[in-house]
Amino acid sequence: MTEKLLFSIAALFLAAVMCYADDPFRRHRENHFATIVPEGEHIVFIGNSITNMFEWRDGFGNASVLNRGISGAYSHEVLDNLESYIVGKPKKIFLMIGTNDLGTEGIDYPDYPAARVRKIVNRIRHELPETELYVQSILPSTTGRRTANNIKKTNDLLRQICNDSGATYVDLFSKLVASGSNNMPGTYTYDDLHLTAMGYSVWCKAIESQVGLTSQFPKSTQNKNNGLGGVYGMRLTHFAQLPVTSNDILMFGDEVQHGGEWAELLGNPNVKSRGAGWGYPGPDLATLQKYVDGTLEGRTDNQTPAKIFIYAGTADLNNSAVATVATNYENLVKAIKTKAPGAELYLEAVIPNSDSNRNTDKYVPFNNQLKKIAERNGATFIDTYTPLASMQSEYFSGNYLNGVGYAAMAEILAPYVGNCNVLTAAKAKENQALNNARNALGILVSKIEDIVVGDGVGQYPESAKNSLEEPVENAYRVLQKGSAATVAELTEQKTALETALNDVLKTVVLPKASTESDEYWYTFCSTLRGNRYLHANGSGSGLTGGTKTNFARMMWKFVSRGDGTFDIVNRADGSYISPSAGFNAQINTTATRPSKGWTLKPSSTIGMFIVSSGTVELNQTNLANLPIYNWSSNRDGNDITDTGCQFTIKEAEGDPVPEGGGDDTPGIVKSLNDLQTGWYRLMHSANAAFNNFYSEGELTGRYVYNGTEEFRQNATNSYPLFLQTSPQKPADDDATYFIRIVRDGSSFFVQSADGHYLKTNATASRNAADNTAFSFESSTTSFHVGSHWVYFPSLENIMGMSSNGAFAANRLKIYSVFAENAPDLEAWQVEFADVYNASEVRNDERISCTHSTLSGLSKVYNGGHFFLKKGVVPTENDFQYHAPAGESIRQEVYFVINKDEKKIEVTFAQPSDGIETIVEAPTDSRFYDIVGRPVSKHHKGVAISQKGIKTMKSNH
Repeated sequence: MTEKLLFSIAALFLAAVMCYADDPFRRHRENHFATIVPEGEHIVFIGNSITNMFEWRDGFGNASVLNRGISGAYSHEVLDNLESYIVGKPKKIFLMIGTNDLGTEGIDYPDYPAARVRKIVNRIRHELPETELYVQSILPSTTGRRTANNIKKTNDLLRQICNDSGATYVDLFSKLVASGSNNMPGTYTYDDLHLTAMGYSVWCKAIESQVGLTSQFPKSTQNKNNGLGGVYGMRLTHFAQLPVTSNDILMFGDEVQHGGEWAELLGNPNVKSRGAGWGYPGPDLATLQKYVDGTLEGRTDNQTPAKIFIYAGTADLNNSAVATVATNYENLVKAIKTKAPGAELYLEAVIPNSDSNRNTDKYVPFNNQLKKIAERNGATFIDTYTPLASMQSEYFSGNYLNGVGYAAMAEILAPYVGNCNVLTAAKAKENQALNNARNALGILVSKIEDIVVGDGVGQYPESAKNSLEEPVENAYRVLQKGSAATVAELTEQKTALETALNDVLKTVVLPKASTESDEYWYTFCSTLRGNRYLHANGSGSGLTGGTKTNFARMMWKFVSRGDGTFDIVNRADGSYISPSAGFNAQINTTATRPSKGWTLKPSSTIGMFIVSSGTVELNQTNLANLPIYNWSSNRDGNDITDTGCQFTIKEAEGDPVPEGGGDDTPGIVKSLNDLQTGWYRLMHSANAAFNNFYSEGELTGRYVYNGTEEFRQNATNSYPLFLQTSPQKPADDDATYFIRIVRDGSSFFVQSADGHYLKTNATASRNAADNTAFSFESSTTSFHVGSHWVYFPSLENIMGMSSNGAFAANRLKIYSVFAENAPDLEAWQVEFADVYNASEVRNDERISCTHSTLSGLSKVYNGGHFFLKKGVVPTENDFQYHAPAGESIRQEVYFVINKDEKKIEVTFAQPSDGIETIVEAPTDSRFYDIVGRPVSKHHKGVAISQKGIKTMKSNH
């Protein structure tokens, strides 16, 4: 095991603890929206970055169209902040949410976003019955954890929600998906998630009749990105296609400029945001220069704007000296003066940073330079630094302006913008108090929808739910007042509803107590923390959370102690959950009955429980290996709100299944003689303990799988293979778990499905010849592999290796994929005609496959394999070339489908144009291609045999 790998464990351990921290960008946008109360008739677009990224008011040429998109937003965040978006009683609402849910572990299943969208729709229909509501489909994407199947299922659920509620479903998926694919075409997106101008043009034109306004995109929309890629390039393509008029006031800049809805803040419909950045600080001056050029020159009918405001320099100051940044800034100013000589130009001072030393050393000196630059170039300098610095604690959250801070900055800018009805900081505070009170009441109303009537665990009597009908209606009556409601009214209704709800929560149905004659088995799920299920790991070992299985060690029964408490007993070994644990320490099982029992209490989430014994409380952590700790916020065992403390308890589904497989399992490899070149699934059957990361035997039943992307520890260590976080047998046709073993005499090599072989420390290599062959030492039906395979849960669950003899107990069961399950799949190998190797293995060129029958990896390197349904022959349109990261080395790429050998041959010269066979050469001839290179078999194009016979074969 490398020293760097061990060092990374500690670093990523800390990252794991922080993984649930709030994203500052999302928080400051939410805070900003809470300070705005729109007046008059308006249309609201609500969503995540796909909504956030576009300027909807400009796209439809009307200042009444408002953007309430937040980059990175989830469906539950939209639900929690809904009242801030609808407080002004909009005429129309366009909602798109859910793609981030489907891309995030733990909530990446269709029911998650659908359930929250149903609540959003229910609230809007009940609160705003006259508002037209449009629920837009999730767009095509297979990035990250997103799958085409999950997106399609979610969209089906969204359509049903609309049918049930009277809302209108807008199918954008079918309008933006590429033919024969599950992704968008490259003209609509650069990252298979966000949209270019051409993509937004399709969207806007698709909903013109529903919005009631005309799209401002030209009839023939183009993607003019001025040389920028990624989200910066995509956002610029929008600006380059939207018109610029002589009345426009354009606001260019980084995240500070992009994060604010300036037309609303300033109360001037001529203001147009042309900022960029999804996270502090945003783009540098060179990027902003391209934004200015692209915006002003994108359309031939553009006019010179009335005014241009610039906020820039923060990103540059982080990396360069003040003098250098000032020079580059002045070059930007001169370029703007040349391109828009008639526009008034305003230079905004860089606002304070949370680091006082940086302010003193860089920001203040730079702002002094900006003032001089303005004087030299006929521009106006605006000191936004000094007034914001005097109230920094009130106006900022870290380096992000909060909602009140944006209003304060708008007050500074308003005299220079002119004709403003500005939102003042004082009014922003009033609005924020109102919207916060509205959101608190709205959250409570939606929460009550989760009450399920019945006699199952976590359900409630019908009479109890009925008692909430009147207080819910009273809450809606106040919410329906919109901005006319007072904070006092809203707070009063929240208090009344909370009181009624707390009475109902006390009636929750508890699990049945088991006796010697009747046993009832249950599972514990940490639903709010990644759907982790409580597992025992052997008597005396620590409890952990993991993926759902039907193993006995995740099943528990409750045995009454006669004093209102329970013993909680594991089905696998009869051990008890022990309440003897120090604070913030892992909770263990014990073979003997504890001296005291456990109490179940309703949590703050409907239908969920906290489990405590005195001051000891079960808490699902986010630490490496996901241990269950004794933790509660006040150390009193009564934490009902923390996400890790709340558990869903359900009846176990049937009898437990055995872990792993026995010696008679079909396809199991029983000896080295059986281990031939082919595709296998590898499953841990035994393991040694490793520090505090996992205990002995804990990895049993966990399968190895191919990572979608290799884990990059450093430039020389990339890891292709990963291990499940808890045992779960893969589906027969899930090729993600197919690992290739190559046998050469008595030597064995391991190859990931992405095409890379494994070498020392289980890291990626381009070919088997570079590696020392792995040793496979057989013992009955399990194998010791190479230098002891181990895995590191804090490092993305990667598979590594150690030469430490303590890991000799680490063993794998190996199953021949096609012998065990006979999946209806075939492997197609990718073969590059001329391989280019990048400086890093993981940056090598690759191709991706979008065929609808694809299973497993969708992007592989040279030598990698795609798995398609048997009998399917793909076409060249199913594949796309991806150049090495940061490089573009192939001008022409062609895909030749060799159906006889099940290969996708990637070539970089024009193949033949489809001429039919003229002469078929004798089968014993040797062939040479048209440039004289020997080939063992003639596939397509022109070739010459040893006997001088020229042949041609069709491409079709």
